[in-house]
Amino acid sequence: MADVRTIPVPADPTVVDIHERVEIEYRCKEWGCTEAELLAAVAAVGADAPKVEAHLINQGQQRKAPLSLDSSR
Repeated sequence: MADVRTIPVPADPTVVDIHERVEIEYRCKEWGCTEAELLAAVAAVGADAPKVEAHLINQGQQRKAPLSLDSSR
């Protein structure tokens, strides 16, 4: 998996697009979860990024502090 700094920031940081490989990689790196955990979270709560992140936290699947979604990086 590439370093999150080399992966483009999602076009819409408020939505998790599971159809874009690069976004899956970014979100997994950002939230410290596996692809399977990310996909399960989206299936459970929808594609709203804050809800997905909260679900991962509540499920104990987020393993590190989230990175800022600041697109200026």
